[in-house]
Amino acid sequence: MSHIASDFRAVLEAEPHKTFRVIVRTVDSPTAYVDQAKASGLTVHHVYKLMSGMAVSGRGESLLRLSQAPWVESIEPDKTVRAL
Repeated sequence: MSHIASDFRAVLEAEPHKTFRVIVRTVDSPTAYVDQAKASGLTVHHVYKLMSGMAVSGRGESLLRLSQAPWVESIEPDKTVRAL
């Protein structure tokens, strides 16, 4: 099972050396995985408490590798969200 949507996976594969900012959703508390994310070459910008996830940035190739970690539920582009 892929933890990255196919269209975003294609972008990461096409530009493996480009830096992307993403949200990594985790299977449980993301605090337990911050060190692993950093060891994967990612920069952790924020750890969310209301959802199991963290905002990170890193190269496409690092994100593709991270998607194989058993604690990763999904990886998606970090987008601006506005309240209506």
